[in-house]
Amino acid sequence: AVLTADLCVGGPNPRLLKIIDEHKDSFDSATFDLVNYYLTECDGPAVGLVSQDMATTVSTVLTGVHNLTEWLLSLDEGLYLEECGIDISPLTFASAALHRSLHIVAGAMSGVQQLFLCSNFFPVYE
Repeated sequence: AVLTADLCVGGPNPRLLKIIDEHKDSFDSATFDLVNYYLTECDGPAVGLVSQDMATTVSTVLTGVHNLTEWLLSLDEGLYLEECGIDISPLTFASAALHRSLHIVAGAMSGVQQLFLCSNFFPVYE
């Protein structure tokens, strides 16, 4: 409570910000950027554990895997086995498993983004 007292009255105490800045070498750059962002009332470009580019990439990959899974499920596995001698069921199973896993990753990333919204931390100053 004593540590956060400097954060609750009129924003962070400039001395606290100076101390953190002087010891920024003690943090990796991502941690320093994250702490500094929230301590300066979320001033500047948003930082977080999940970038928008990363979330967009996962969403794009998820869409592609979803489409592949749907296509594989629409195929007649028996026909491929009979006509080509190829059992596509392991590929269909793997694609469906990857699809489910990517949904879990996308959900977790969304949760992390929501958790680290500035609005979850900024009310400390208000």
